[in-house]
Amino acid sequence: MNLKLLQDFFRSHRKKLLPLIGLLIIVGWYVWTTKPYNEQQMKRSISLVERKSYFVLYAADKPVIMFSGFSRDSIMEGFSFSEDSISGLTFVGGGFWVNRYPWVASCSGRMIAAVNDMPEIVPIRENVPIFLYKEIAYLKENLSRMRDKLSELRYYLRVHGVQDEGYDVIAKYTTRLRARIDTAQKALDTLRTIKRHTPVTIIRKNTFTAKYPDESGRWNACDMRVLKYSDDMRYAVLQTVSAKSPDSIQPLSLLPWNAGTKGAAVGVSYLTTLAGKSYGVLMDGTLDGDGKHNFSDFLMKDGHPVFSAHGSFVGMKQGKTVISRNELNKLLTQGDDENN
Repeated sequence: MNLKLLQDFFRSHRKKLLPLIGLLIIVGWYVWTTKPYNEQQMKRSISLVERKSYFVLYAADKPVIMFSGFSRDSIMEGFSFSEDSISGLTFVGGGFWVNRYPWVASCSGRMIAAVNDMPEIVPIRENVPIFLYKEIAYLKENLSRMRDKLSELRYYLRVHGVQDEGYDVIAKYTTRLRARIDTAQKALDTLRTIKRHTPVTIIRKNTFTAKYPDESGRWNACDMRVLKYSDDMRYAVLQTVSAKSPDSIQPLSLLPWNAGTKGAAVGVSYLTTLAGKSYGVLMDGTLDGDGKHNFSDFLMKDGHPVFSAHGSFVGMKQGKTVISRNELNKLLTQGDDENN
């Protein structure tokens, strides 16, 4: 009987009730999506991001040699003859998982991360031959010096015995020097195979890996790809290669307006114990209203998020400033760069 009365009431007042029900759904949805994050959600939102960077020299569009970077004198360093064995330069920064759209679950493995603590200079195509000729001249000169040094070391080893103090140290150094000479000679021979008018280019390659703890505290890793760099290359939108979000993470939603940028704030990052165990921690800080903060660079990595004292996401730490969520949202909602 009561059910029939309720049905009759609904039918007779349907035009009035439907808008009210819709409004309640919208209000509930708004409250749910804008509610502050708690401590555990903040900790689960962050990740470490390892960037490995190296260079590849191409001749006629074919890879010839790989190297980890340039010295201050623009000399190639860290030669390798296979991309599988290249050591590269490594930078570990911070990042946080994020929904692409603020109102719905739309992470799909996306995160925003700091990626800028690396040399960004790459020779333009017109200048690569200059680098190549300079490298060949340097390798010839350096090989001559190393071989002279090797001759001195061989003489020492001939006239001394294993019982002499320092003999073992000299022997090990001699072995390392031989290996350096072999690598330099192979690099020189490889570069000499490039004919004079062959088009050459140098391209920097990056690989990204996200590292994060699961609910049991065990660390996991997943390969990432770049979707979009910021205009100044200081940070980027990354995505898991599988385009799937890990189970244990908490994506943040970047609402399309800025949160409070002055007063007490909370930063989230990882700390490492003397035993080598890392875990997420919250730390107190202050925002001055002009994008500045007082979080310690030693304790909090660039790329990790900053929240208000009430738990609302404010922005991302980058150096001495906090990049607002509005700025981050602009990058997040732009089209992806297919060539990255």
